[in-house]
Amino acid sequence: MFRLLFLIILLVAGVLSTPYLAGNQGYVRIETTTQVIEMSLVTLIIIWVLSLALLYFAESILCKLSAFFKAIFNFFFRRKQKVAQKKVLQGFAELSEGNYKKAMKLIGKYAKYTEEPALNFANAAIAAQKAGKVKKARYFLKEATKIADVGYIPLEIARAEIFVMQDNIKQARKVVDKMVELEPRNSEVLKIAINVYKKAQAYFALDKHLEEIKYQRLLSKEDFISLRNWVTDGLIEKELLSDGVEGLLEWWSNQRDRTSDLYAQTLMIKTLISEQSFEKASEIAYQTLRKNKDEDIGEILDSIVNIELVDDDNLMKLLAKRFDKTQNDTKVKFARILAFICARENLYEKAVEYFQIIAEQNALTTEDLAMYHHIAKELNDFETVRKLENMHREMNNIKDLHQMRIGYEKLLP
Repeated sequence: MFRLLFLIILLVAGVLSTPYLAGNQGYVRIETTTQVIEMSLVTLIIIWVLSLALLYFAESILCKLSAFFKAIFNFFFRRKQKVAQKKVLQGFAELSEGNYKKAMKLIGKYAKYTEEPALNFANAAIAAQKAGKVKKARYFLKEATKIADVGYIPLEIARAEIFVMQDNIKQARKVVDKMVELEPRNSEVLKIAINVYKKAQAYFALDKHLEEIKYQRLLSKEDFISLRNWVTDGLIEKELLSDGVEGLLEWWSNQRDRTSDLYAQTLMIKTLISEQSFEKASEIAYQTLRKNKDEDIGEILDSIVNIELVDDDNLMKLLAKRFDKTQNDTKVKFARILAFICARENLYEKAVEYFQIIAEQNALTTEDLAMYHHIAKELNDFETVRKLENMHREMNNIKDLHQMRIGYEKLLP
């Protein structure tokens, strides 16, 4: 800056001194329609320099005045912003305490003076909705939309929450679909997506984001497992309703993660058994039992009690093998499955052996008694029939024998 000023002064001095050194100051004539101005070249240069100095001085005065007024404006603006920030924080405190009307007034009134007006207008809209002021909520959302950029995530989250509070799940899902498309890894977006997709029963949409939800640890381990199982329930039900058993099996063949998940395997086996697709149920049961330990397969064993073998004794052999090796509580479950399978295959003597093992452990259920009773009648073992009827009467507190036999008939194969 000083170098430039020095060079300008040096240049002006050179221009002024040159005419004197040359012995000729030069001549300048400026002529207009009304007047003629005559002066030396030196005089013109002096006038030009003074004009520049005057302009520079005027500019500096104007800049200082502008800076002064700007400082005054900023002082009052910052003061107002500080007050607004304080009031908005009070509003958030009221919101957390459930005083939604007061929170709405505080946040809504001072939102535009804060550092993040769009976000605070969105929060004011949530407070208004919770206070039951639907029109106010719409107004605050409209104000936030004017200020915010397109696709501003905090605003869209607030919009989705308001739609949920209004039970307008269809619109909430539209907002969430748009957000997850823009920000599929945003934790806040995923949190609202979990809530909205669950309410909308959007199993397929939620299934796409399970891995990211797990990776970000947005839920506790128990809650995530519960969510994943809920999604699995819905997917299997939807596939079965839309495409039948064949479509369900085709879908299952593409589920790399679920084919190794015990809950999904158990549910799939139950579904196939209920649809009387025993061959495929046997295949899944065989693969599952072969790859898992006794302590992990309790639910699966409970689910395959009613399975029927179709030209395949691999499952039967595996169950018998595991039954022989098992020494813990799972042995009773293996015995129960084998007993029911033998009974359906008319292998009554073998079925009786397994039922006796269950009886020794005092683990006979009502269903066990019904099947055992049926087998005993088929074998004309009337003493066992009477014992089982007495056991059933005591277990279910039934005094009328006829009533008890009607109950048996309902459980018979």
